[in-house]
Amino acid sequence: MQQAGYGDRFQSMPLAISFDPDWNYQLKDSLNQKHSRQFVNAQGLLIILQNIL
Repeated sequence: MQQAGYGDRFQSMPLAISFDPDWNYQLKDSLNQKHSRQFVNAQGLLIILQNIL
């Protein structure tokens, strides 16, 4: 976009992803969906933390 002359129309944005601080590979069957979590964020949106690789 910079080369086309539109660079001033774009900016960096904060990372839009959430990580579960309690998840780790040492959990029994760590990649199973049973370790996924849901919560409502500050904007009122339902967030689903899924364990997907």
